[in-house]
Amino acid sequence: MTKELMYHIFEKNNRFFLLDAHNQLFWQLEPNSDSFEIIENLSKFGFFSDSNTQNIDIKKPKQRPITHFVINPSTDCNLNCWYCYSKEYRKKNSKKLDFDDIKNSIDIVLTYNYEIDPTSHLSIFFGFTQEITLDFEMFLKLKKYIEEVNKRQEPRVYLFPPSSNLLNITNEFVNYIDEYGFLIVSLDLENEYQKQAVIDNLRKFKQDVKKHLIVPMKAGIRDVFKIYTEFSFHFDYISLRPARVPINSKFPWNEETIVITKQEISLLFKTLLEKDNEEILNFLLLLGPTDYIGRYIDRIISRTKVIERCPAGRSAFTLAPNLEIYPCSGMIGHPELYVGEIDLVSDEINFFKNSYNTTSENKTCLRCAIRYFCGGSCQDWLFKQTNSTQESINTYECQLNLHIFEEIVHFLFEIKNKQPSVLDEYIRKRNLRNSLNYPLNFDEFSRFFLQQDV
Repeated sequence: MTKELMYHIFEKNNRFFLLDAHNQLFWQLEPNSDSFEIIENLSKFGFFSDSNTQNIDIKKPKQRPITHFVINPSTDCNLNCWYCYSKEYRKKNSKKLDFDDIKNSIDIVLTYNYEIDPTSHLSIFFGFTQEITLDFEMFLKLKKYIEEVNKRQEPRVYLFPPSSNLLNITNEFVNYIDEYGFLIVSLDLENEYQKQAVIDNLRKFKQDVKKHLIVPMKAGIRDVFKIYTEFSFHFDYISLRPARVPINSKFPWNEETIVITKQEISLLFKTLLEKDNEEILNFLLLLGPTDYIGRYIDRIISRTKVIERCPAGRSAFTLAPNLEIYPCSGMIGHPELYVGEIDLVSDEINFFKNSYNTTSENKTCLRCAIRYFCGGSCQDWLFKQTNSTQESINTYECQLNLHIFEEIVHFLFEIKNKQPSVLDEYIRKRNLRNSLNYPLNFDEFSRFFLQQDV
């Protein structure tokens, strides 16, 4: 890569910022400073250079143990949400896995893992393409079986429940969640009936149960700040995640809706900067573990380097009701994305192709300034948007990622300079590594190195 691709300069709210793309450092640029000359001089100290990229291990392993296994017994649901990633597959799928199918599939995966790495743990997630409360007895039966497995072997197998729409819940579900201590709810903001049912049913759980709300973010979303705060009275954590939908969706991603979404994200941070210290901190701590904005905040603060977007298709796979294997639940039903199958006759798991890749192998990502914060394109969203496995990026996802990143950089700069106690407390409570412990003014930062060179 040429040196001029190693940095990114952008303007946000009448301030200019500079990003060292490889070292993941950012600074505010003073007007009329000799920034380009300073950048050139600092390059000799290892800034703005991707020379260490070859130290990142990007070798493709022939096999990896499966660490995350999502089992989808059916596509049964009591809602018809516009964003549902099994919506189309549900129309043509009539198959269901019985308990023996599920138990045998797990045994096959455990045998597969043992032959690759006997020390590898396995996390099992149950029912992403169905509503879990419709057949919670199956989940409890699986829980009992996993407990038996853990008694006779190491390493352990972990079972996790999926999110629920919380439309209709049973006493068995409530009792389990009360004991488990954590509830995840997925909410369609367009469905007023579901919203009321969720609020009503939340009262049935113990107060000390931690409650996490996931809201699929539609293209052209409005009132983002209000969405977070409206549900903060009912949930401990809230995560907004862009809905990965095809172009014929009720709310498609296109040139018009991406502009609206970016404007609303900007308004969110503008509103946030007008709040007092306590309100800002409470908002930041409200962001859930899968929140799309929150993940960038934490990565920018800690300078976490991400070269893989997610483990889907690498060490995480999804089992469809017909025993076909896909990288994730959003890809189920698309033959182009089918990677393997469970063969219950031969007791084997067969993989036909590998979807392993990194940002260092994607030529488009290599030219992106935030590639190590983003980790690359979401293959599910990419396929739904382009209807192709040949495209390297989804331009709307990239636009959204870059816009969120730039807004957060400006936000963190303002907070660190004007309300540093908020940032310090957030880092402490989130137990983050503080990698913003350097002068965020570029002239001030560079002065130390250039003086040493004199």
